[in-house]
Amino acid sequence: MTDETPAPDEFKLSEEEAFTLALAKHWLMLQDVDGERNAKRRDRKGDFIAAYRRQFRELLAAIHRPAADVPEPYAEAIGARLQHSDWLPAFSSLLSNCWYQEYVLLLATWEVIAATLGTVSKRDRAVLLTIELLCFEPWSGEVNLLKRTRLEQVIAIAAAFGAPIDADDVRDLDRDITRRLHKLGVGVSWKRLGLIGVAGTGLVVVTGGSAAGVLGPAMASVGGVGLVAQLAARPLDRQLNKTSTRSLPRELVKLQVQTNYWMLREKSDVAKARLVAQAMEQALREQEARTEELEAVLASVVEKLALTRSALGEVDRLTAERDELKKQLEVSQEIQRLYELTGADLRESIVQFRPALSA
Repeated sequence: MTDETPAPDEFKLSEEEAFTLALAKHWLMLQDVDGERNAKRRDRKGDFIAAYRRQFRELLAAIHRPAADVPEPYAEAIGARLQHSDWLPAFSSLLSNCWYQEYVLLLATWEVIAATLGTVSKRDRAVLLTIELLCFEPWSGEVNLLKRTRLEQVIAIAAAFGAPIDADDVRDLDRDITRRLHKLGVGVSWKRLGLIGVAGTGLVVVTGGSAAGVLGPAMASVGGVGLVAQLAARPLDRQLNKTSTRSLPRELVKLQVQTNYWMLREKSDVAKARLVAQAMEQALREQEARTEELEAVLASVVEKLALTRSALGEVDRLTAERDELKKQLEVSQEIQRLYELTGADLRESIVQFRPALSA
C-alpha cells in the first residue's frame, strides 16, 4: 500500500456529514458538562468546549464561500434552509458571521442540532457517524466523558438522523466497543504511558493521530480529507488534543468496529475490509521495525555505560539516555501489541463474515 493508493469514495465523510458530526460532538460535550458533578472537572471541560467553539468558528470563516439564502439565526429558519441540498454554505456563513453570542446559542439549541442530523438520510452513513460518537473522547488527562451521559445522548442523536438508528442497535454498538476497549487495555498503565507522545511511530499521518492515520493515506480517508479532515471525524480534537498512547486503544477499537459493523455488516464490502486488514499488517511490520531499532540503540547505550568508568558527567548523560530509551521501548512494544490484537480482530471479522443471501 503506497501513498498513491486511491481512497474509496464511500470511506470519506462528505462536507455535510463532517459539519454535522462536528456539531454533534459539541452537543455531546455540552451535555456531558451539564451532568458533571465535580466542579474542577466541570471547569476543565468548560474551558475545552470554549476553545473548541472558537476554533470551529475560525475554521468556518477560513473555508467560507459565497452562499445564497443565508437563514436568520433562529431554529425555524435554519430548519427550513436545511431542507435544500445546498444548505452547507448558507449555514456555515450564518455561524461564521452572526454575533458570537448567537453562535454559542445556536450550537446549544437541540432543534438546530436535530435539524442538521436530519440531513443524514442513509442508514450506512448514520451508522458510521454513530460509531464516531460512541468512540469520541475529547478530554485529556484524567477527565473522561460520563459513560451514561454519552450513551443517552448518542441514542438521542442517532434517533434524530434522517435515517434513524434504533436505540437497541446503539446499545449493541456501545457494548461491543466497551468489550473491545477492555480487551485492548487490560494490564496497561495508560496514566503512565500516556505521558509519552506517539509522534514518530506512524500514528500522526493525515488524521493527526487517528487509527485511520496508522494505516496511511489509503485508509486515512475514513476520517476525511481536505475540509473533512478539518471539520469532522477528528477535526478540532486533532488540533486541541495531543495524541498519546492513552487514546490509541479507543482509535483502534473504532477501526475494528467501523470495519466489522460498517464495511462488512452494512456495506458487505469484503474487498475494502481486506484492504484495511492489509494496511494494519503493514503498520504492524513498521512498528516491529521501530521496536527493533529502539532495542539496538538501547543495547548500544547500555554497553557504553558499562564501559564508562570515569567522567561523571558522561555517566549521567548515558544513564538519562538509557532511561528515556527504556520508556520509548516500552511504549513501542505496547503499540506493537495493540496492532497485533487489532490485526487479528480484523482478520477474524473478515473470515467470519457471511453476506446475507439475496431473496
